[in-house]
Amino acid sequence: MTIKKEPSTPKELSAIIEVGEEEDPEIHDFAVKNNVTMLAFIGSYVPRRYSPTTRGYSVINIIDEFSVEQALTEVCRKTKNIRNKKLFLLVNSPGGSLASAFKTANAVRDTFSDITVFVPHIAASGGTLIALTGNKIVMGMMSQLSPLDVQIQNESGSPISVNSYFRAKSRLDDYFSKRSEKESPYTMQHMAESLDPVLFEEFTGIQEEGKIYVDTILEKAGYKKNEREKIIESLIFTLPTHGFVIQYPLALQIGLKVAQDNNYRDAWGIMRKWLSKYLVKESDKHFIRYSLPLKSKKQNSHSKKLKKQNSHSKKLKK
Repeated sequence: MTIKKEPSTPKELSAIIEVGEEEDPEIHDFAVKNNVTMLAFIGSYVPRRYSPTTRGYSVINIIDEFSVEQALTEVCRKTKNIRNKKLFLLVNSPGGSLASAFKTANAVRDTFSDITVFVPHIAASGGTLIALTGNKIVMGMMSQLSPLDVQIQNESGSPISVNSYFRAKSRLDDYFSKRSEKESPYTMQHMAESLDPVLFEEFTGIQEEGKIYVDTILEKAGYKKNEREKIIESLIFTLPTHGFVIQYPLALQIGLKVAQDNNYRDAWGIMRKWLSKYLVKESDKHFIRYSLPLKSKKQNSHSKKLKKQNSHSKKLKK
């Protein structure tokens, strides 16, 4: 399959991004028939192998910022009145940088006024933030979102939820509220002494940053203030772990504007097909593909031919 590379894409940028217009005729025909712009943001499950022992995975990062910027630039250049066009957005991602996810979500949200997001499988972490751009999020049997509690790296480089630090402090506060320091074992005393107040101030700021990002995207997606507050409380603070699975019933309970796949049967089938085309392609970056509701030259030629034939038939009848 050949993917069109636009001449407006700088050569240096083309070397590091995965952007192109989708040429699958079934996907394109669906976009034309339904007069909808379609955009796919797909993280592959197969990492790129750099060497026998090292691999790179598709995670949301600065490369995706450039990729989405390029895709939206191309879409806007080719489509008139783009703001008034509907967007069907396919999201499949394990997540990554929250800042990059926010910039990506914000760019998409500011480009389109009516967005329907499809999550056939996983939109986790930063992928969930991108999914929140939708006026509606369509989910199926295996669809999954995840909490948006902010992650930091510990000394070994492993990600840890900022919530874990606050919960640990809360448990220690509760423990020492009921007994004196002398009554406490050394391990508990040592844990309390190890808490760094400067770090907690830093963590508070990081958590506030995440709240602002989520609130901004939800507000632009049409959620009211009380709805946003409930969703933020659930996604950032309440759920037990960062990897906790959020499926349709819980998403609905949280207050997200979700719909079941059986209400979008044709679109859901197209999105699943689109996902399958890139899901197991080896890559260390997200595939960004788009399809526009514009007839091809071949389709336009066929339409003109039909109009001409119809016009000729009417003249003969007269």
